[in-house]
Amino acid sequence: MAVAVTVERVGEDGGRVPLDPETAALLAGPIERCSSLIGWAVDGAAALDHGDREKTLETDGRELLRTLLETTFALDAAREQRVSHLVSAAGIRHGGVEKSHDRGVISVFGPVRASRLAYRNRREANLYPADARWALADDAYSLGIRALAAFHLGTSGYGQAQQVITARTGVTIGRAQLAQLAHDLA
Repeated sequence: MAVAVTVERVGEDGGRVPLDPETAALLAGPIERCSSLIGWAVDGAAALDHGDREKTLETDGRELLRTLLETTFALDAAREQRVSHLVSAAGIRHGGVEKSHDRGVISVFGPVRASRLAYRNRREANLYPADARWALADDAYSLGIRALAAFHLGTSGYGQAQQVITARTGVTIGRAQLAQLAHDLA
């Protein structure tokens, strides 16, 4: 079975316009995963019981969402506009700009990569305006992971919180990292 997906922009007049090649290329991964999942629903799910269907959808659906989240970061990076004057909190201008500074983000769907512009100055650490727009913390953990940690640490111990987070997200957080999250949240 093959599933074909066409992604187009719909204008205000209702007319359809193809996506620019860069956006279309960035969407290829999520489209392929979605098509694969739809194909599985038609051809592969029939032989499975309810529990196995849930497990497959949990794993493959999470991977689709992880890929889609990573694609949103890639789309933002492709569209990120350079700021002409960026000044740090200390009042030091960061005039040099470099593309494609990657960082990892551990999300509720799994780990993703986020690329963004880095504003540089030799006397200070790089500035990343995209991190502020995305509300990313200095460490790798997303707001969703932080919320899960806060909720489960508030009602149970570290071990149980680790188990629940892993079961819900597929992400394994070490005890030291969970303790640091708890400290940050407090």
